[in-house]
Amino acid sequence: MDREEHCEEFVSKIESMFPDVPMIRTNEMANVIKDHEKDNSRYVLVDVRSQPEQNVSVLEGSVPLSQLDATKLPAKTHLITYCTIGFRACLEARQLKEEHPDLRVSCLDGIACYTHAISKNKQNPDDNNDSDSTKLLNIVQPSTGQVTNQVHTYNERWEKTVSEDFESLNFSSFMFTMQNFLFGAKMAKYTIANKFRNLFRG
Repeated sequence: MDREEHCEEFVSKIESMFPDVPMIRTNEMANVIKDHEKDNSRYVLVDVRSQPEQNVSVLEGSVPLSQLDATKLPAKTHLITYCTIGFRACLEARQLKEEHPDLRVSCLDGIACYTHAISKNKQNPDDNNDSDSTKLLNIVQPSTGQVTNQVHTYNERWEKTVSEDFESLNFSSFMFTMQNFLFGAKMAKYTIANKFRNLFRG
C-alpha cells in the first residue's frame, strides 16, 4: 500500500465514524471555493490543530480555531474545519454545528491529503494549467507566508499518510501524550456543555 492509499484508508474510516459531518475531499475543495466566489457567499477554512502543529505549516488563508469568533459571522457562512487527516476536524465541526446551527459546517479530509494533490500538480503541471478544479491552496509557513514542504503529522502513525515530497514532523512520545490529554479534556468539556444546552432546550 502506497502513502496515498494509506491516507485514503484512514480518511475513509474516519468519514464512516462521523456520518453527521459532511466531508469535503481535497479534489473537491477548489470547486467549493469557486462556488462560493460565484454566488458571493462566505466560507472560512478553520485549522483545528494545536499551535505547535500550526507553527510548522498551514493551508493558505486558514484561520486558527482559537481565533474564530463564529458569533460574528453572517448566517449561512460555511465553516470548513481541517486537521491532519480528519478526525479532530470532524469532532470540532460537530461541536461548531451544535453551538451555531445557523452556520453551515463541513470538514476537509486533511492537510495530509492535500500533500498528495500538490505533488500530483507538480508532477503534471501542463495538465493542470487550464483547469480551475485542480487549483489548490498552498501549504505555507505561517510566520513568513512562504510555501513549505514541511507538515506536522501529530504522531508517527500518520507520518506515512503524507506525500514523500513533504517532510513529516511529529510530537515526541511525551508531547503526544500531553496533546491527547489536552484534546480529550476539551472534548469532555464539550460533552458536558452540550448536555446542559440540551437540558435547557427541553
